[in-house]
Amino acid sequence: MPQIQVLPEAPTFGSQLGESLGGGLSQGISAGLNQMLEQKKMMGLLESLGLAGKGVTNQTKSAEIKNNMPSARSGASNLSPEQVVAASVVNPQLGNTLSNLYQAQQKSYENERTYQSDRSNKYLDKISELATALPERKIALESAKSAIQSGEITPFGGDFVADVLNIPQLRTSSGAQLATSAKTNLIGSLAQITGGRPNQFIEKQINNAFAKAGQTKEANLAQLDIIKAKLDIDEKLSEATDQLADQYRQQLGYVPESIDRDVRKMVKPFADQRMKELGYDLRENLEKEIGINVTKKVPNGTPLTLKTAKAFIQKYGDKAEEMALRLGYEIPSEDIYSRQK
Repeated sequence: MPQIQVLPEAPTFGSQLGESLGGGLSQGISAGLNQMLEQKKMMGLLESLGLAGKGVTNQTKSAEIKNNMPSARSGASNLSPEQVVAASVVNPQLGNTLSNLYQAQQKSYENERTYQSDRSNKYLDKISELATALPERKIALESAKSAIQSGEITPFGGDFVADVLNIPQLRTSSGAQLATSAKTNLIGSLAQITGGRPNQFIEKQINNAFAKAGQTKEANLAQLDIIKAKLDIDEKLSEATDQLADQYRQQLGYVPESIDRDVRKMVKPFADQRMKELGYDLRENLEKEIGINVTKKVPNGTPLTLKTAKAFIQKYGDKAEEMALRLGYEIPSEDIYSRQK
């Protein structure tokens, strides 16, 4: 009779579960718990370092740290020495990785700081020279304005002859004051020009842009108004540069090369407003010299002064604004009219 071989039944899920309930279960649970505890410990460390995220592994985390290294404008490291030490205590392998990243990060930051500072220092030096010359330019401006408003300087008076013939004895006290102011302005203006002393032609252009004997009072005041507007904008430029430079040094540890663009952007609203004020002042000076005419067309954008506005109202009544706009005038904002000069 042939022997019948009985094959063992294929293990079922139930039988496997029964076997696992034996001695192997405690070992499997123990290993699983240890792995879970290690993972939890690692995640806790990463969270404390601010490096935790979904599906994080040592490899993916290293890539994330590299991608988050400080940019040119961040100014601060993503990793601190304290974080590297803390990671090394719990996991030496991760600590070594973070240490290498920290060193690379610091080297990148130092290189960026050197590059940015070398470029920004040129601009800062220029602004420093400009700021140094501001007091002299202010003194010259105020002194010249006082001399012109004294009434002693006339277009073809002794001061004009003194300049033409180079006879200082013919100058009035106000004329002498104006001449001194012109020299002071020249010195202050030349201080802004780097790269060596400018030639005589440039010096002459600077002097010609300043008030002088031989011109009408209105012409001299107009020149001083222009100089005053330029002075105000330069002063604002200097203040904004100091302010931004201090902020950058505090936040980044250096001044970035973009500071010149950042300053211009910061100063632009002030400069635009100041130019509108200058346009109004120049128009007022011109009207003192040529008078007011409410029937003649003017260049588009000509500021409508208060005196001219009153003349339009007297002539056109309710249609005064319409007629002023038609003739090319521009109505300034209320702050232009109400400001104290």
